Amino acid sequence: MGLLRRIFGLRTREERAAVPVPESAPPPVDDAESVLDRLAASSAELDLPAAEAAIASLVSSGREARALDLLRRVSAAHGDPPDLAHRAALLLLARGDDASAAPLLERASALPSLASDALFRLAEVHERSGRPERALDCYERVIARDLDFPNARDRAVRLAKSVRPSAAPVAPTLFSPEGTRIQGRFKLLRELGRGGAGAVYLAEDSRLGRTVALKVYHPARSGEVDPDRRLLHEGKVAASIRHPGIIRVLDVLPELRALVLEPLAGSLKDRVRTRIPTDEAIALGRGALEVLDVLHGRGIVHRDLKTSNLLLRADGRIVLSDFGVARVGDVDAEQGIVGTAGYIAPEVIAGAPATPAADVFALGIIFSEILVEVVGDAMDDDRRRALADLAAAMRAANPAERPDALGGLDRLAALDSPRGSA
Repeated sequence: MGLLRRIFGLRTREERAAVPVPESAPPPVDDAESVLDRLAASSAELDLPAAEAAIASLVSSGREARALDLLRRVSAAHGDPPDLAHRAALLLLARGDDASAAPLLERASALPSLASDALFRLAEVHERSGRPERALDCYERVIARDLDFPNARDRAVRLAKSVRPSAAPVAPTLFSPEGTRIQGRFKLLRELGRGGAGAVYLAEDSRLGRTVALKVYHPARSGEVDPDRRLLHEGKVAASIRHPGIIRVLDVLPELRALVLEPLAGSLKDRVRTRIPTDEAIALGRGALEVLDVLHGRGIVHRDLKTSNLLLRADGRIVLSDFGVARVGDVDAEQGIVGTAGYIAPEVIAGAPATPAADVFALGIIFSEILVEVVGDAMDDDRRRALADLAAAMRAANPAERPDALGGLDRLAALDSPRGSA
């Protein structure tokens, strides 16, 4: 496994989650000021660790006001990056300046790694300012990203009781316990997963006497895409392709803001939490490429491929889900950059429209994540190198250099051998 990580240049989940700690002590105060002055006057790429260390030095010496002034100058010189907006907001909150901190926290929430913390602090600002509706909205945005974020759920429940005392939620995505009934028809059995768009529950459909997966979209929020439009788009795209590798949509319920889907055994995200055999890793990669080839053959680009959107049948077959932001032909379901940080192709980040090559890039990342969990000793060196080469080709920075889904399948088929077959 260690060798695979070295080949792919990947880190374990623990390594990815770890917050980097500066190896050296913060610079002396005078040096810290000169560092920040130099960064504010430079148009070169921002040295964020140096800026953070200099700010920390000034703050530790009790010169918060000077640190804040220099931080603002550096931030303005480099396009107000969310990282520095978050740092400035923390300094302002420590000084009791909620009004100045609020817009910076909103800006910081655009960075996935900072979003939950920034939104939680922004909710606290709104509470202190007597704006409970806006505070509740921020807490709900935190929960949509991270159900277990400390204190967010309790505060949201408390505020919801005072802000919406008589309103039974139409779309109970945020804090619905097991056993909750929706419109008397669907009994929620357990939560299967959640994301920025909505939550998915295993539910009992009493009307038709069947068990289903119920995907309920979060309520609309100011400035976000209309969830009703995304709901209908997701349902139509998935229903337009009849294939065992595409999630089956059983019903669309606009009044509930929900999709009724076939229940499946789990997701690839859950599966790769433990080591998996080499043959299974290859089979998963093959299944994902086959589904992607079908999708692209219909002129559809998924635009949000990740391990949680690749589901599994009981026999281990890959099933693609979540088509809410899919591009059909030349029409994007949503404008701008959409997707999940870490899986978005570089050309899309640069402003180019998503093409099938962007999906291949995301799948290359996923394929690499699968292989990190492979028991390395089960593969001979030739197969290991070939797998590494394929994953690297799929992640090529230049989209023209990536194989298409069919080309990936051809290269994967070449790895099959009597020694590697189940």
